[in-house]
Amino acid sequence: MDRIRSLLMMLRKQAPLSLRVNLGRLRARVSRHKVWDNAYFRETYDWLQESQWWSMAQFETYQLAQLQALVRHAYENVPYYRRVFDAQKLKPRDIATLEDLRKIPLLTKEDIRANAEELLARNVDAARLKRDTTEGSTGEPLGVYHEHPTSQLREWAFYYRQWGWGGYRFGDRYVTLARHTIPLSDLDGTPAIWDYRTDFNELTLATAEMHDNNIRKFTNLIRKFRPRFMYIYPSSAEILARYLQRHQIDDIKLDAVFSDSETLYPRTRDLIESQLGCRIFDHYGLTERVVDAVQCGQHEGYHINMEYGIQELVDEDGQPINEPGVLGTVVGTGFGSHAMPLLRYITSDLASYAAGPCACGRDTTLIAGFQGRVGDYLVSKTGRLVPVLLMVDGHTPVWPKIREIRMRQEREGELTAMVVAVPAFDEQEVVSELQEELYRILGREQFDVRIKLVDRIPRTGSRGKWQLLEQKLSLRFSDVRESRREENATPHQMVE
Repeated sequence: MDRIRSLLMMLRKQAPLSLRVNLGRLRARVSRHKVWDNAYFRETYDWLQESQWWSMAQFETYQLAQLQALVRHAYENVPYYRRVFDAQKLKPRDIATLEDLRKIPLLTKEDIRANAEELLARNVDAARLKRDTTEGSTGEPLGVYHEHPTSQLREWAFYYRQWGWGGYRFGDRYVTLARHTIPLSDLDGTPAIWDYRTDFNELTLATAEMHDNNIRKFTNLIRKFRPRFMYIYPSSAEILARYLQRHQIDDIKLDAVFSDSETLYPRTRDLIESQLGCRIFDHYGLTERVVDAVQCGQHEGYHINMEYGIQELVDEDGQPINEPGVLGTVVGTGFGSHAMPLLRYITSDLASYAAGPCACGRDTTLIAGFQGRVGDYLVSKTGRLVPVLLMVDGHTPVWPKIREIRMRQEREGELTAMVVAVPAFDEQEVVSELQEELYRILGREQFDVRIKLVDRIPRTGSRGKWQLLEQKLSLRFSDVRESRREENATPHQMVE
């Protein structure tokens, strides 16, 4: 029976897209959806539709109750926190206000690696544990545990609430450009470059196979599918948008694009939005599930999902940052996982608060923008830090000639850029123009730049995320803060 089921599945997967879409419509009429009809998901999703309009006072009341319950659970059931609290002479009753959270020491990636077993709650059924791994874009991947399936259902509820802000309704057609490979083969045994999930009405395109011949096929599939939305990794959507721009294809327009997992640079946002004729709703989240932030239709910043957890910004000494416009490191305490509670987990991500409330009327903490990580800076020969953002925020003619790029720094004042050139352009011309552009930004006296042409740039981790800068030098947040002070004092020196 299993063999027959597998054969039927393979035959269905080989069917034309139009037939598979019609099968999906039929399936939606006769079967319950594994997510949208799940009782826990519906309860959480419906509650989030109401809570998004809470006042700040209501959010803070809810957060305090959740925090106190989480702290009691951690102290009573998690050996690591019992030891940490006792060493600090802390008891759960000492966390009486949201500000008291700061009495708990920051939790680092190194702390998790060194105490992974002791961070697991002893009262959670081991059969419900699911291990997730970070992509390791800033170093060694980190393994964390969540309760299955409730933790993922909760994640989906937050995702779909934001998608609803962009106009999405359950069952709407959307394209995914956030899957590295497709776990499927064509009839001739070659890896498939697309798939269609009938239950989600989702056309998935393999981002690992985005050379021009395949993108032409992708474009035709998108036309046939007629999606309203797209879910993307920004780097993959940029490759598609560049192709559409080069070939003057202007008949693919969407209602909204939802981006995730990678830094969305301004230049990339502008290109994708102009080519697809819609706004991008960006999302900031972590595999560790401690902080969640999203853009609404006003695009005045990122709303912290305050039902998700408590977000903080701290300076280089771990002290709180509360004023708008001051760069800090993101710290999070998530409410969703009792299997491995992470209290005051410090990330390497940088952000600053926005001034004033959002015009949408949602009374949440507002982040002006997430500005990459501590490692998203280049170090010059004299030790000056240059944000990698400068490398991708220009509009010079060389960028449309580059399909993919990754920079790598191993020594101060040295930079290697691996480049996949667009086939229509002369490779040596691309090398020459890019080198001139990078020297224009960085300065010839401050950097030695080497361009290396490659056929493909490997993505990081199992999900195939893109990383612009592979920084091998060790940087500290204090270095970045000092660099920002110098930049504000003498902005004319940042670009030579």
